Amino acid sequence: MTEPLGLPAAVEALPEAIAWWAHQTPEAPALRALDRADVTYAELDRRVRAGVACLRALGLEQGDRVALLLEDDIDSTVALLTVMCGAVAAPLSPLLSPPELMRDLGRLHARAVVVGADAALPDAAVAIGLPVVHAQRLLASAAACGVTSSPRPDDVMLIAHTSGTTALPKRVPITHRMQLAAARARNRRRGIGPGDAGMLLAPGSTVMFLTNFVTMLVAGGATVRVTPLEPGRCLIANASLRPTWMLASPALYNAMLQRAPTIGVSLVHPRLRLINWGGGGMDSVLAERLACAFGVPCDSNYGMSEASAIAMPAAPGTGRPGAVGAVTTGELRVVDDDGRTVPDGQRGEIVVRGPHVFGGYLDDPAATAAAFLPGGWFRTGDLGYLDADGSLVLCGRAKEQINRGGMEIAPAEVELTLLSHPAVLEAAVFGVPDVVLGEDLVAAVVLRPGKTAAPRALRAWMLDRLAMPKVPRQIWFVAALPRSGVGKVRRGVLAEQFRAHRDA
Repeated sequence: MTEPLGLPAAVEALPEAIAWWAHQTPEAPALRALDRADVTYAELDRRVRAGVACLRALGLEQGDRVALLLEDDIDSTVALLTVMCGAVAAPLSPLLSPPELMRDLGRLHARAVVVGADAALPDAAVAIGLPVVHAQRLLASAAACGVTSSPRPDDVMLIAHTSGTTALPKRVPITHRMQLAAARARNRRRGIGPGDAGMLLAPGSTVMFLTNFVTMLVAGGATVRVTPLEPGRCLIANASLRPTWMLASPALYNAMLQRAPTIGVSLVHPRLRLINWGGGGMDSVLAERLACAFGVPCDSNYGMSEASAIAMPAAPGTGRPGAVGAVTTGELRVVDDDGRTVPDGQRGEIVVRGPHVFGGYLDDPAATAAAFLPGGWFRTGDLGYLDADGSLVLCGRAKEQINRGGMEIAPAEVELTLLSHPAVLEAAVFGVPDVVLGEDLVAAVVLRPGKTAAPRALRAWMLDRLAMPKVPRQIWFVAALPRSGVGKVRRGVLAEQFRAHRDA
């Protein structure tokens, strides 16, 4: 039996992977979308090479950080890929408020910012004197397409922003070697190869999209983009472009199921073989509804910005409720508070190491030191245990991040914003289970004596200062916050009190 065509192990940088597939399967689609022609691997390789040459002409080198504020269409995806291959891409969410954008651009120390072809100049970029490059300039470049120097495997290709327990987002540098190792692991478990097409229903600035996009490029398959990311359009793309697997957040999947009866297209087609979700846990009832509606198995996998592709089911459709599968890449241990390995079946913190793990946070030695145990073991901050079959079972988070529909949110960032309101004396933000989003935000607020505020007015005030997903859906006014003996807010107690208040 002939072995399926696969990227050689010696290829450990993204532009080399694209070039290899452009040579082997030049006419195979690399990018697909509704209402436009496919972008083949040969065309993608040519456009990326020309775009990298344009970056060099602009004075941008391999290690330079470039912020991106782009849409989610095919051309923006090519521009993003160009920066990932020719510099260090730092995609930022278009949902960021002006103060958040100013903060992130200032801390990034970027050399330039790339914006959509029709976008206005970001005020934040102008304010700090950052050169602005329109994506169309990279896409329309007629620069020489000859061989350009390829990045080394340990060069950084991407900076992901992830919230921690502090008020400021942490920045995760992701290397070519790290991302390609994780991509190969995903492809082995999912059985993905050159004939596959992954419909990645996530914003282009998210790690959920970026890591799986690289996965498809390593496999030599096609990435299907849908814009706008609207439930009905996603269903039409599934019926028209017929991907072999699909990735979305539980929230979007739920919206697609609600829209399906009115859209007039079939959800089932013979090419689709797997539905995968990211951005937190999925309710078992929703997973069952998805499997019935699309006629294929549903699976999740466990990973994060700092350590991609940690664990997955052994094969599509073999996952069990509560378990995220066997270890996929590198090594994994479950440890107690002193860093000692605990027996299988006993709960502890999950720590990992291997080629899929990052080397440390950008410009943040203190956060890096706190994130690693001796021996290079990264502390995921997640709690879990290994069952009798060697599958990893997740039990919650040791850290305080809240995963709201795929977006990691730091309570401290939201709290600091609330505390800047003149009527707020104290505030604590905590997560509560949500059947659609996985987790949702609640803010417990203590008002200053003699001050008043309405929940709706507080939320509107926060929307001017924070991205919409970071604004708590519920504001709960309390007389005092429960605290430990050293004065730390006891979020677990607060969540229990809120549940009792809600159910009363």
